[in-house]
Amino acid sequence: MIRALRPAACLSLILVAACGPKPRPTTLREVTATDSGVCFKNALPGNPGIHGEGTIEMYVDADGTIPAVWFHDGAAIGSPTYFRCMTSFATESKIEAVNVDHRYLLGVSCAQSGCEIRPIGKAPEAAFDEQLAQATLTFSDWADGADKGWGYYYTHKYSDAQAAFEAQLAVHADDLRAMRGLAQTLVDSNGDLKKARAVADKAVAQKSNAATLETLVRVCLKSGDDECAYENFVAATKAPDMKERAFDLALLNDQVKQVSARLAAAEKTTEEAAMKAAAAAKAERDAKLQKEDPLGCGKLAGAEQAKCAVKECFGAGANTYAKNLSAASKQAYSVGEMTATPAAGGTFTVTIPVRPAAKKKDAYQDGTWTVVLGESMKAASPTASVISKEHNACK
Repeated sequence: MIRALRPAACLSLILVAACGPKPRPTTLREVTATDSGVCFKNALPGNPGIHGEGTIEMYVDADGTIPAVWFHDGAAIGSPTYFRCMTSFATESKIEAVNVDHRYLLGVSCAQSGCEIRPIGKAPEAAFDEQLAQATLTFSDWADGADKGWGYYYTHKYSDAQAAFEAQLAVHADDLRAMRGLAQTLVDSNGDLKKARAVADKAVAQKSNAATLETLVRVCLKSGDDECAYENFVAATKAPDMKERAFDLALLNDQVKQVSARLAAAEKTTEEAAMKAAAAAKAERDAKLQKEDPLGCGKLAGAEQAKCAVKECFGAGANTYAKNLSAASKQAYSVGEMTATPAAGGTFTVTIPVRPAAKKKDAYQDGTWTVVLGESMKAASPTASVISKEHNACK
């Protein structure tokens, strides 16, 4: 481990303070080109051909101190001495605080004349060198369990990370960084997702910001909970600390885009299904209404509704009665135009004229019904009684 080699490295560095436990820095001191020059000079005796590019990755606490450092990539630089020297300088440095823990990156470019360093926004995830990161991982003397957990997490030493986070929470149960770290470690190591969700929910409940919401997003993505992942990602991008968490949130963009597409497709499918269901329900209602009220009498009122109801039940029957009567009496009977007149008690008297062509009044066979709208139709003439009994379409 690099940590075990650090005392020997200290002895060989120029301008580096004496070895021994170092306190947490209290004043600003960024990793500088001078630091890189010192490390380059110290590395030359054992490796005169230093060259290549790489990335120094730092885990930064909310106060700007740097408890964990490693090389994200840069194996081509090829100098363990340079790696150890730069990570040592970094853990004794302090950058401007942004009040939230985050990752900070320095690009390194080494040539014959030396190694230049510069701040960069992000390093390509495809370039991550897990072996180099784990070999160069260095902790400050004052790093606590959460600090070490994140160092292990980002270098993919998940079992060490889980142990560190759980140890921190055993002593400080409300440590948000340890909660976030434990949840994300369980996700990335294919651990207990129920436990990860419970820890992430607890962290968000304690403080909802981009950092805790990002953790919940990761848990929800792993669990396949698309709505949770999308809603909390959107909330994270609107949080006050979003800028400081932008690097980590950006790594989730592609997954969240896929989630958004799935949700949109599901919503469209749901809408189409709802429209089909509504159309089917309407068709069923219309069919039932057509069966129960084929003439649409329910849409009418007063005398018109009364006539419609009688026609619906007895109109065809009146025609059949007239036909049968014609055959029996040897004279032609036909059905005339129906009438309806208001009667006592809100009723209507509806008549279907059934009369011979000779128009002899004493031969009239009119059918008359007393109608109570929406309730009953009672035969009020002998013809109506026969039709109601033998030719009732509404039975």
